[in-house]
Amino acid sequence: MRGRLWKKVSVNFQHELEQRFPQFVFDDKDGQYWIWRWKIAFNLHFFVALQGFDRRDQFTLEVAWAEGNEMPYLGPAQPHQSEGCVRLGRLFATGPEAPLWDLAPEKTAADEAHRESLLGDEIVPYPEDPPVELLLPRIGPLVHDAIEKLEQYGMPLFRRVAEAHGVKWPDTPRTGEQLKGEK
Repeated sequence: MRGRLWKKVSVNFQHELEQRFPQFVFDDKDGQYWIWRWKIAFNLHFFVALQGFDRRDQFTLEVAWAEGNEMPYLGPAQPHQSEGCVRLGRLFATGPEAPLWDLAPEKTAADEAHRESLLGDEIVPYPEDPPVELLLPRIGPLVHDAIEKLEQYGMPLFRRVAEAHGVKWPDTPRTGEQLKGEK
């Protein structure tokens, strides 16, 4: 994702996540991969990761859990396992691919048309990136949708994981400020 877009996506996401789910505390970042962690019990941590993609103006979320304080990598996961990680889009996908939040779906479609044209007789030109100014207004609604999907699909998964690990789901989760000393 282009720099200006990633900056706005990450800042908007962090702000909305902290407003809606204050129990998640910013934990780590590596380029366009940012992680928040919620220590729900001494032996169970929940993670939300925001990931941007190189050369594509798209992002996704991963949700994960572990008995330790390190976020595990993607892999098959069942709530009873000691750790697991899944792309949030897999929890609501209607097809074989996990949906991504796409700032420039018209560019994605044109990229696909270009790739498909390489197999045929007539080559479709490689599309240009849309101007950043055109994409900036799309970020707020996409980030909001990602947070909504986290609430609708990710948090129920976390609840199932907590129950499978014998951890009581809190009526009111502690805030990030309350958890900062528990890293």
